[in-house]
Amino acid sequence: MAAPWATNTSSVRPTEDGEHGINRHHGDLISALDNYVTPIVCGCGIIGNILNLIILNRKKFQKSEGGKESGAHIGLVFLAVSDLIFCLTLFPRFILASHKSVFTGKDFRLFYQMYSTGIITTCILVSTWLIVTLAVMRYIAICYPFKIRAFSGRGFNTSLYAVVSLVCVLANLPSFWQYKLVELGMPQADYILDIGYMNNDLPRGKAFLWVRVITGTFIPAAMLIFCNLSLIVALQRSYKMRQQ
Repeated sequence: MAAPWATNTSSVRPTEDGEHGINRHHGDLISALDNYVTPIVCGCGIIGNILNLIILNRKKFQKSEGGKESGAHIGLVFLAVSDLIFCLTLFPRFILASHKSVFTGKDFRLFYQMYSTGIITTCILVSTWLIVTLAVMRYIAICYPFKIRAFSGRGFNTSLYAVVSLVCVLANLPSFWQYKLVELGMPQADYILDIGYMNNDLPRGKAFLWVRVITGTFIPAAMLIFCNLSLIVALQRSYKMRQQ
């Protein structure tokens, strides 16, 4: 007859092995994404956005039917620049150790680990609100065509998208304070990245993270849904009027 503790040990060990297997599988998946998927996607994004900028800056694409530069064209230029910076910042992840925290000197790897997250999240926020701004301007142009004439100039549209980008950059500045640099002065570890003032593990960091999720995901999603539904209704109404 087997001892009671022998039964308990055999019942616990498979669970622990299963947990280690899940964690190892999760780590392999993250490593595969960083080493293969990320550089491929970012490489395609870099090439695509460079081509977008080349095409959008050709003169025949800069004019609308009325002879004025299209506000949508300017918004697409800002969006391509933001996406290009995002891809360029994310691309080195497959070369550098993204979870390293101890460094022997102030080099590119240290500053990349310290500030890359802030740049990436800033580009995501900027791109999101540029898309929302494009949708809102399209909604105004279709649903209120006479009012949009006052906002159709190149100067206004350039200022609009520049202000939207600047506000997003300023709003996401706390993301650059997630880590702080601590000098150790040891032979094998001169510097270490420690928890910063706005790290996500701290209450203020968690509060900022929730604010960023709300302002960068839920509010833009609601505005896009409203604009697109309004456009569908307006187009259906216009179609019925043309039939009559």
